[in-house]
Amino acid sequence: MMMASASLPPDSGPPLCRKCGLEVSEGGLEVEGCIFHVACFTCDGCSKPLDGPYNVAGGQRFCDSCTPKTICAKCNQPIHLQCKKVDDLSFHPQCFCCDNCQTALSTFYPHDGKRLCANCVPQSFCTRCKGVISGLATRTDDGSPYHPDCFTCWHCSTPIHDSYLKDAAGNVFCGQDCLRAPKPPPASTSMQFSPSTRTQTPSLPLTGSTGSLNDTAPADTTTPTPPAPAPADTTPPAVPTTATTPTPPTSPPASPTAAPKDASGGAGTSPSRGAIKRQSTLVQIGNDSQDAQDVSAPSIVAGPSFLGSALGSLGNFQKWTTNLQDSWADAQSKLAANTARMLGKVGFSEQSDDEDDDKSEDDCKALYIWDIIDHNQSGEISKLKMLKAAMKNPEVAQFVLGTETDCSKVLTDNEDVFDALCDQFDTISQGRNRMDYTDFSTYFGANSCRLRTDTVVLRNLRLKRKVLIIGPGFGAKINPRQTMLVEAAGFQIEWVHVPNPEVPTFPVMQHLPQVKTAIDSFQPDVVVGASKGGVYVTALWQTGWWTGATLLLNAHPTCTKLPPNTNVVIAHGSNDEVYHRPRTSLEELMLSGTPGRRFLYYSANSGQMPDGRFTRFGDMHNMESLLQYNLLPRLIDAACCELGPEWYMLESWRDQLSNDRLMAEHKLGMTPELLMRFWQSKNKKGQDAQKRFALDPESDEYDHVATLFHSQPKDPPMYGGYSEAWPETPIVRIERVENGYQVEGNAKPWCESLRATIEAQGMRFTPGLHTRWCFHGTQAVDTIVNNPMQGFQPLAANRSVWGSGTYFARDAKYASDGGFCLQTAEGNQVLMCLLMTGMACLGDPIHRGVLPFSTSPHRYTCSVDSLNNPEIFVVQHPAAALPAYIITFVPPAKR
Repeated sequence: MMMASASLPPDSGPPLCRKCGLEVSEGGLEVEGCIFHVACFTCDGCSKPLDGPYNVAGGQRFCDSCTPKTICAKCNQPIHLQCKKVDDLSFHPQCFCCDNCQTALSTFYPHDGKRLCANCVPQSFCTRCKGVISGLATRTDDGSPYHPDCFTCWHCSTPIHDSYLKDAAGNVFCGQDCLRAPKPPPASTSMQFSPSTRTQTPSLPLTGSTGSLNDTAPADTTTPTPPAPAPADTTPPAVPTTATTPTPPTSPPASPTAAPKDASGGAGTSPSRGAIKRQSTLVQIGNDSQDAQDVSAPSIVAGPSFLGSALGSLGNFQKWTTNLQDSWADAQSKLAANTARMLGKVGFSEQSDDEDDDKSEDDCKALYIWDIIDHNQSGEISKLKMLKAAMKNPEVAQFVLGTETDCSKVLTDNEDVFDALCDQFDTISQGRNRMDYTDFSTYFGANSCRLRTDTVVLRNLRLKRKVLIIGPGFGAKINPRQTMLVEAAGFQIEWVHVPNPEVPTFPVMQHLPQVKTAIDSFQPDVVVGASKGGVYVTALWQTGWWTGATLLLNAHPTCTKLPPNTNVVIAHGSNDEVYHRPRTSLEELMLSGTPGRRFLYYSANSGQMPDGRFTRFGDMHNMESLLQYNLLPRLIDAACCELGPEWYMLESWRDQLSNDRLMAEHKLGMTPELLMRFWQSKNKKGQDAQKRFALDPESDEYDHVATLFHSQPKDPPMYGGYSEAWPETPIVRIERVENGYQVEGNAKPWCESLRATIEAQGMRFTPGLHTRWCFHGTQAVDTIVNNPMQGFQPLAANRSVWGSGTYFARDAKYASDGGFCLQTAEGNQVLMCLLMTGMACLGDPIHRGVLPFSTSPHRYTCSVDSLNNPEIFVVQHPAAALPAYIITFVPPAKR
């Protein structure tokens, strides 16, 4: 406990209050070397005056009732005396023990979410030498174990002790130079293929006690060995290499064939892994495809021309694209017939009201691209057709991948883009060898749910993206983890080291030309400044020397207005002890920028729970949350996004969902109209007295709902953590809710209102970004389901942790663990709802149904518990949530 001193120190002038910044002429308090007005010295939790003893936690001052309680991570009981801190968790000394044998731990080994002693750790095998690891193991971010002596750079064999880079084949490197080096590794290494320089994954520092153990030995792979490199001043001998022709699973193994010589008479080089994979894929799709006349089944050959015989003649492709690309008007006229065919296949009647809707630009664009790919009007396209169209037509490539990507050499050289296109085809076709317009339009049309572009494309973009970091304030030495995270993401980084500007009478303009010189020579895509470096950032804006994308960590007091027509991302914490700026002040600052081109990442405390606890704490000046969920690289990407930083962050939230969940959401649909295609009520109107329809456990719809219910995010959630038992939770029954009055009277009008609001702000309404699936536990299931108009009543809700409204959980496990679900004789019940969230802001306990402005006069339409990786969504309008399914399940505690 601490006490405040009621005296002012002698000084030549009146001191300034640490909280409000105004002069303290008399009656002030001196607290830990800082001066406060008496009225300003209040509890950071309840704002009541601290007129007695107080406690300090997380850089904040609290009264006794607001002081956060330290809870043991194992027994969930308060810790009053000794406390053991491990990985930001607190334990009673007696609770910090092996989860298997209960032996007290001094060091531990993580395994399947448990902390184990050395005697209880399952045996593991070194990824490099395949030998048994009996002692400490060095582990990569994906849990692969190595002997410490075996964990060396794949190129130069230098031991790796901290951060590392990794290519697509899983090889590790000590830095960017070795990752990009074209020469093969030393002869002493056991690796046999040159790594791809296109793929790079961010990795964390390695220690012997981090990561997760994998007790399954890695699968052995047999690969051909390339010839030893010839000396630089000699010509390599013309010795042919051999390779094996990959064949489909149904074909017998092919015999080894000698690689033919190239045109110069020398032997070709052995193909890379990506080339072999690409060739194997082309053989497979060639045999599966009805377009056999377009491509011969390739036999593997060496060298850059090894696919020459595989592709056949493509000379007629220009004629195809010239003769068969339909005009935009023709595409629109064809849309009606294709839409009718699509609706017939998914279960709509020919008299569906959707046929009367105006044909959207998205549907026209999808049909336009479809007709370019389906050049012979067969009604179906194969994987090879799509690959060839993307290779010859950049418009097709950009539409399919969602970003500008060079596909001109996709069939001969560009392995990563080849994989991305193949993965995209498999996603759209749902794993089939061919797709029709139904699959294509469902994925890309106006009511589509766009899945995230393959991470390979994102990594390729980062490898090309230039980031200029202003040194002062970024913390290259004080906070090295930020630097390591940016480097591991693959960006090209340039530092500009200038003096600390936060000294009296500092001549900023004298040193600003140094930053300008660095900008001119490096030509960055984005400038990053932090803390005191913000002085240089604002000076660059004021002089007009930088008008490009900018990321500012900590809103410096000199930042009072944003530059026009510039992407600006600002990150700030509510507990910033250096630059204390209220949220309302920061929101006004952001409104000074160009709509759609600014984003405020604000990290704040939640409101208090009934027991006085906080569910989340906001960042202090060092902004620890930047290191969570790969946030710092995402903010850099957001600043560079042409669609706008806020758009990018909404899209990046989906990265935390599992691929199975994303696919299940895609197949269920993300709009009220698409959900109605499953309905069984009369004429699919949902106006019958019966509102609940049990799903057939053998149906695809049942599987999709069950996948969403059982899914857990890719990274551990903030609330509750992972559970090995949750995916096995028995489902007793799933019922579909068919309430046509709620859909027609509330959900559809609200969805159209959201669309108009978002488009008025210069953005495109996108299902899956502006709509989402969530879960809600309640005791009023029947009332919500049967209400003829408004199922949910946000204004009647009494929760205030993140403001008033109806609360929904991203994950079903949270609704179950929180005890919110209705308990019945068969089990617990939870609602799975389609939320129409629109644009989301960070929640605040003071929100009472009216959210801040997004772009005046438009306000945000939803609030969340975190702008980094939200797990709680709060809606303030009754039409924003549509109850779609009731899931009855047996919770883990009852099994």
